[in-house]
Amino acid sequence: MLLHEPGRYPVAYFPRADIQPDVLIAEDRVTNHGPCKSAATADAMGTAPSVLVFDVNETLIDIDFLAPLFEQIFGDPRVVHEWFGQLVLYSMTTTMSGCYVDFFTLGQGLLKMLADIHHVDITGEDLRRVKEGMLTMPAHPDVADGLTALRDYGFRLVTLTNSPPNPDGPSPLEHAGLGHLFERQFSVDKHRAFKPAPLVYRSVCEELKVAPAECIQSLPSVWSKCQWVLMRTRMGSALMAARAVASWDWQEA
Repeated sequence: MLLHEPGRYPVAYFPRADIQPDVLIAEDRVTNHGPCKSAATADAMGTAPSVLVFDVNETLIDIDFLAPLFEQIFGDPRVVHEWFGQLVLYSMTTTMSGCYVDFFTLGQGLLKMLADIHHVDITGEDLRRVKEGMLTMPAHPDVADGLTALRDYGFRLVTLTNSPPNPDGPSPLEHAGLGHLFERQFSVDKHRAFKPAPLVYRSVCEELKVAPAECIQSLPSVWSKCQWVLMRTRMGSALMAARAVASWDWQEA
């Protein structure tokens, strides 16, 4: 199932099994889309997107894989979502501050921070295991089929991740069995700046030799209200509604 904004291109893929019966009316139909038109962004949105740039952590691979470790440390598996939310927040904060440590090191530091907050002891083995877990998380069960459908639809698929390259083995994406579905895998690490720093997005466009308007960014994070975004909520996350923040009336296509 592809969802779209009225009169615009598809912006989300959902397996039908994930749709509650009282949310959408199930109909087998296809909507033909014309060129995107918006008075405010006509130039930026006049080009049909051809490249989907996927986030990796939690968008494609499942952080709940780490829940047993967090239950052992904190006595509550739900702390994994607190940790990951802080990880996204502090990655943006370090970039805004002009600082940088790689995503895995930042994740270990935030594990120690949460241990202090929750008054629990942390060991070197715990830190090792959280890094190992960040390298070996499995794919969400719906991802391979969704990516295959999008690729068959004609999109070019690439990833842009906050995670650094793994010099000692496969990337998290490759470990999850998804690497073959993507044309390229990009990391922010070489720029020493986390998303949503404009530099990392411009670099992807330059490497692929495409204009920004030809790309759609796919991620479930705070900045996913920007135009050309593919949105997919996961367990433990939800859409945010507030005055002066964009929202859409979703339609089935």
